[in-house]
Amino acid sequence: VIDDTHLFLSDLRNLNPIEKRIILQMLVYCSIIDGRITYREKELLASAYEICGIHFEFKTVKRLLHQFRSGNLLEFDLPE
Repeated sequence: VIDDTHLFLSDLRNLNPIEKRIILQMLVYCSIIDGRITYREKELLASAYEICGIHFEFKTVKRLLHQFRSGNLLEFDLPE
């Protein structure tokens, strides 16, 4: 599913709110693990957040990326 963006986003709609939050957090971590965020990853994040009804702030993801590159602990909470 994760290799098929459309299927992934479609299936995301069917999850309960707790599952959606877990998936969003994992998606953010997966997006920054290689030390950069591509345009396609940013667009996928924005779409996933929209489907989950959560406001997407790219600056939060960029801050996490900077923390990751600096070797700092990565922790963040999704907005309610």
